[in-house]
Amino acid sequence: MTIDTEIKYILSLQAVRERAQRVFQLAEANQINHFEYHEDRFDAAVQYVANIIKHFEVGGTPRIKDLLSQWEAAGYDKDEQARSLVDLFFVSVLLDAGAGDKWRFTELGSNAVIGRSEGIAVATLHMFNNGEFALPDYLKSRADDSNRLDFEILWETLQSVLLPIWPSSRTQIDGHPVGDAWPLKVLADDAQKADRQSKCSHIQPFHKLTQWLAYSLMVPFERLLGVEWKNAEIATGLPEYRNGGLFVDLGVLTLKKESLQRGLANSGSALPAFEATSDEIVEWRALTVALLDKLHLALRGTELGKEKLSLAQVLESGSWKAGRELAAENRPETKSSPILILGDGTLF
Repeated sequence: MTIDTEIKYILSLQAVRERAQRVFQLAEANQINHFEYHEDRFDAAVQYVANIIKHFEVGGTPRIKDLLSQWEAAGYDKDEQARSLVDLFFVSVLLDAGAGDKWRFTELGSNAVIGRSEGIAVATLHMFNNGEFALPDYLKSRADDSNRLDFEILWETLQSVLLPIWPSSRTQIDGHPVGDAWPLKVLADDAQKADRQSKCSHIQPFHKLTQWLAYSLMVPFERLLGVEWKNAEIATGLPEYRNGGLFVDLGVLTLKKESLQRGLANSGSALPAFEATSDEIVEWRALTVALLDKLHLALRGTELGKEKLSLAQVLESGSWKAGRELAAENRPETKSSPILILGDGTLF
């Protein structure tokens, strides 16, 4: 099926970064609707994350290493180990989206309607049986003679597999699902002022969980199949509540008065709350994407510069962990985000 050029752009990682950077530019000029950006507090956030990375140690049980040892003892070759890890990562990332209490899967044949995580499990099983997870064989066939593979191929493959399972109630353009991409008023206003309105000019894409899955799937291809990834830098930071919470807890971003009051009224508690697809949350997520790029660049100017950390490494060992530690310190009873997100689990 041929996809409209503008829709194809919204599905791309280029659009995630470019639209988020535009929102950040407007934030620097104090021209966004819900947040204020405090540049004077950004350097302290950079140092906080740098300190987290310097002290980062991966603890606990080496479960994946143990699992690979078991598979090797059972006679699995590297290809089969890679296939199995793809299955594992694919399912675990999807399950972590959370089904919520409204999502349902209707099983073809039995017409059984199954909810929550059980529904995701059954849906995933059907995808597996239909060959949707035959990614290692397909992607290996797309590698060049030097066993180099373009990240764009992985991205387009994952998008084609995952887009059809988005609920019809979510954002669609010309009847086409666009995944984790949402209307944002500041982009609509910006397009109108510049007289460049179009059917997608108001949409801010993220594709967070699909990106998380892509980051995860890179690992077995590198370590088991010896694949070298090209253009992996097109992937962006992940706009989720730990990364976003980092910048709120450290005061880099603060809610404007009216938005804060509206959020507190929504929650009836000490923390503001908004629907997952609200303009406030979409704006926050866009700022998070841009700030993670800015953080990644700023860390090169610290003592960590010699490490030449990738954005994925900054996310794993720095920003996400920093957000979690700040949440535990500031809200020890709940360890929640500083801004609560109200959702039904179908946003990924």
